[in-house]
Amino acid sequence: MPRRRGGRRLATVLFLDIVGSTSVASEMGDARWHGLLSRFGNVVRGRLKAEGGREESFTGDGFLATFAEPAHAVRAAEGIVEDVRLLGIEVRAGVHTGEIETIDGHVGGVGVHAGARVMSIAGASQVLVTGTVKDLTVGAPFRFRDAGVHELRGVPGTWPLFALQDVDERSVPGPMDPEEAADARAAIASDERAGRRRRWLVAVGALILVAAIVATVVVASSGRAATITMIKIDPTTGRITETIADGYYSHHHQGSLWDQNGTIWQATATQVVGRDPVTGAVRIPLRLESEIENGTFGLGFGWASTPKTDDTSTIEKVDLVSGSVVARVDVPGPVRSMATGDGSLWTVTEGGVLARVDPTHVQDVKVWQTSATAAGALVPEAGYVWICDCDHGRIVQFDPRRGRESRVLELPEHGLIVSVAAPTTDTVWVLDPQGSTLTPLDPKTGEPGQPIGLGGNPVQATIAFGSIWIAAGADVYQVDLNTLHKTTIPIPDPAYAGSITADPGSRTIWVANCGCPR
Repeated sequence: MPRRRGGRRLATVLFLDIVGSTSVASEMGDARWHGLLSRFGNVVRGRLKAEGGREESFTGDGFLATFAEPAHAVRAAEGIVEDVRLLGIEVRAGVHTGEIETIDGHVGGVGVHAGARVMSIAGASQVLVTGTVKDLTVGAPFRFRDAGVHELRGVPGTWPLFALQDVDERSVPGPMDPEEAADARAAIASDERAGRRRRWLVAVGALILVAAIVATVVVASSGRAATITMIKIDPTTGRITETIADGYYSHHHQGSLWDQNGTIWQATATQVVGRDPVTGAVRIPLRLESEIENGTFGLGFGWASTPKTDDTSTIEKVDLVSGSVVARVDVPGPVRSMATGDGSLWTVTEGGVLARVDPTHVQDVKVWQTSATAAGALVPEAGYVWICDCDHGRIVQFDPRRGRESRVLELPEHGLIVSVAAPTTDTVWVLDPQGSTLTPLDPKTGEPGQPIGLGGNPVQATIAFGSIWIAAGADVYQVDLNTLHKTTIPIPDPAYAGSITADPGSRTIWVANCGCPR
């Protein structure tokens, strides 16, 4: 039977695999090794999703992914190299841009073979790229060193290769110390033993949840409508395709949704739950055991701050598979806002003390004092940290590379800016709920553009599928990033759109009902 061809295209391929996987598997045994591979897969897929990569194949201890842009492939590779070290393993990565072809749904061709051969030359915790990738990423914040000229088995010619050295002025780590790696793997084994008890408790919780569902059915049959908790929107049609009423209610809790590692995370008054991005079903209920003042998801983990003293908070790094705390560090507090971006976790106090936490070496914390003495929303994007000095009607643009503020943007409204949404290629977006506007800012000059009128009460935004999606009470707004055309999606009465997030993998938009008055 002839092979079906799917055409040829130009793409960037990323190959990576675990260094010394056979010896690590022998050391750990089958059960622990399979658990480690599951975590490894979650880490890699989280990075691929964040950088717009497409998983083409998974061999258990290795991945092949494709990207439309080489810079995103390089960033994904560097992030994976750093992230998997927390698991006590190392990967090697190869990146090449060239023409590939699709045969029976699988990618192949010389471009794919070249990428595989480049990876085979790389060492532990090393990202090797071809000269093509190096040339195409000129202007990106990458620094490479010459890794020599090589013959790639099965590929004609000789190839100059380059090793990634710095990203955003941060050095790519070298090979791990074997004892440090072994200690990390041992810690995971300990966490898994503790996790078994947690999973037993979750199973008990599941029985309670079944009882709650039965109770909900009884209430519904008696004529009382159950409270809508989540709303699903199809981003292609802009239509609501599903509503859920399952008792996990973000009552008066705005900005309570995140998408991370293929899971929709929702904060409620008493717990955090992980939902399936396709069905919305709760699959990971985590009950909070301490007073959490702030939290976020990113870089493959959950992050929570708890008060320690009047001027200190403790950051906890939470594994999203086991639910266990894998690291803790103290930062200035109380934490007013926290977010992940540009490869780090960031926190800010109400008095404007900004802290950066290295997500790999969590004890590595840098602290700066800013002029945002009424700090609110915090967003790290485009190489800067944007801090909303809300009560003073200002946005402070802080440059962590230079350790100082770049500029302060004066805004016409005071105390009303609630969030800064992630930027597109060259834009940062600011929401103003009272003015009901969405305003673009140039991240290089700080100059504001023409505000876009929204209506309603915009409280949270997310960028996905070529649009900005805004939760605004009685409505969700979709603003096309190319045309700036606005579409209004009415929310069923009496639900109130208080939170919104998107999952690129399942192509879904999810909205949480905060039950706020319309």
